Amino acid sequence: MKVTGELFQAFAEISGDYNPIHLYEQTMKFVAPVFINDTITTKAKVLHIHEDKLIVTIGTVCENQKGETVIIGEAVLMMCQYRNVRGQTNTVCLREIRGNVL
Repeated sequence: MKVTGELFQAFAEISGDYNPIHLYEQTMKFVAPVFINDTITTKAKVLHIHEDKLIVTIGTVCENQKGETVIIGEAVLMMCQYRNVRGQTNTVCLREIRGNVL
């Protein structure tokens, strides 16, 4: 089965799960197979912070229980600032704006 944007859209329509994390077009590089009962650990590293635009680039690596890399990728995230009830400024991840292969 080929994984396409249409497949994700169909899943969202059938399941009612319109979470943006599932619907953004994203490209990752799958470098090894993942099998049933594998334990996958995801590591993320901030690669670049574009402070004036509140954009962060994060590199991701997924490894199985043997330490073998199975997926690598990169995400560009837009951050959002808001004030909490104490008047403090907080910055949180708002949405993914682009996904690329490392």
